[in-house]
Amino acid sequence: MDFSSVKRAIESLQRRKPSVSTTVLSYLPPLLHYHNDEHEVTSEEYKKVLLQLLKVNDNRWESLAVGLYLGECHLEEMTNDIWDNSNAKKNKIVYVDGPRVPSIVDEEEKASSPAIAKKKSASPEESTAQFCNELLQTCKIHLQHSEPRVRTLVAKTVGSHARYASTIQQHSSSYTPAFVSSLQSQRLDIHSTILSSLQDNIQKGRDESTQHSRDSTGAMDDTTGWRSLETNLQTLASYANGCATFYLLEKPWSVKEERNTEEWKEFCNVLEHCANVHVNRHVRAASIATLEVLIHCCEEGDVVRHIFFEEDEGSEEESDEDEEESVLKTTIVQVLKVCLADNWSQVRMAASVLCRKFFITLIKEQQKHSNDDDEDDIFDSFYPALLPRMCLNRFYLAQGVKLYSHDTWKIIFERKGNGLQMVAKNAASICRYYVKMCDADNHVVREAACQAVAELAQKIGTHEEYAELLAPFVPMLLQVRKSTKKTQFCGC
Repeated sequence: MDFSSVKRAIESLQRRKPSVSTTVLSYLPPLLHYHNDEHEVTSEEYKKVLLQLLKVNDNRWESLAVGLYLGECHLEEMTNDIWDNSNAKKNKIVYVDGPRVPSIVDEEEKASSPAIAKKKSASPEESTAQFCNELLQTCKIHLQHSEPRVRTLVAKTVGSHARYASTIQQHSSSYTPAFVSSLQSQRLDIHSTILSSLQDNIQKGRDESTQHSRDSTGAMDDTTGWRSLETNLQTLASYANGCATFYLLEKPWSVKEERNTEEWKEFCNVLEHCANVHVNRHVRAASIATLEVLIHCCEEGDVVRHIFFEEDEGSEEESDEDEEESVLKTTIVQVLKVCLADNWSQVRMAASVLCRKFFITLIKEQQKHSNDDDEDDIFDSFYPALLPRMCLNRFYLAQGVKLYSHDTWKIIFERKGNGLQMVAKNAASICRYYVKMCDADNHVVREAACQAVAELAQKIGTHEEYAELLAPFVPMLLQVRKSTKKTQFCGC
């Protein structure tokens, strides 16, 4: 199946072998006519045919997938029309599809892509609300579909609906209250369903029938049998990204009113469990990507300071005794501490992306409210945990992780030129981590740690000002030679 554009998706379904049912084939020509700019099919007729396609029960995933893809594209088309008719700045979309490095793409770029044919045809509110509702009902039914490609398209469709509904809410003065309320109810309902499905998959655990490989006795396969947990996380990330401004501000989270509600704590604990503890690397990467989207939502909702920084209001006594550490910040730091050292490059890459997003967001926010001299204060609490891992990943064998980590280091430290100072200041935690990684089971990690130790000796050990900060840990570093006998290559 070809999902590179709407036309190709429809044409690939027509060519599918074995052929899909005649009922499905009869729905495809009007859908194709609409996207060929042939005025025989109106927007209302298009939506009716599309919903009929989604209702076909022929036990073929291909027709369902194409229907969901067309629904997603039509929602994006309607969203683009709203932004085109207003002077407001369009939101940016964070794509979190698979293990690739997410990029931020303007809506203008997405609108000009071949996947979405732009049309200027306004739809009546009642029929649009009905279309959105039926499309979401289909997503609900297939949230745990056996075909992962269908579940991925469900995630994208849910995200497109959330973006459309949130856009309508932002421009609520141009629409009837009933229409705005209907879309908001649909959006909150699907979110509740996603959270229930996520909890259900975590509680059920692994599907015992696929726990072992067929070709070996008792061998564990850590990538299959986890039902729809990964795509549930992707759906949640797509939904949150679509809501953007509204996601953290409205129920069930309402973090503007209280940043550490019990529901929010439980949700963050679920994400931390999936990222740090779960055996499936795809689940871990998906959970990390979800945390990245939450940071994006904090930016869009202008609650970065409220979520990640200590409140300035009230007396110092209240602030010291009563102020509770932000659960989201604590979760992100714990996830980065574990996942920046994950054995799978896919997870390490996802954590590297989250790490950069986390640091850049905090740096930007602090620059708005403080002087440059105080800029490093917020990072002092988690530098000892994160800096050693960030340093070592610049020598990691996987080129994506290595180059991305180098760029992150430049972005964070070269602006002020205080990279060496931060390394020297945290020499204790860095040396302990390097020594530990020199004795790791993974030979790739051992080699990276050896190179990192050599860099530490060269750049800090020979520095006039910082050498004395490294001196107490030199005996510890000299033990590396004994622990790396099993490593064929040692950069020391």
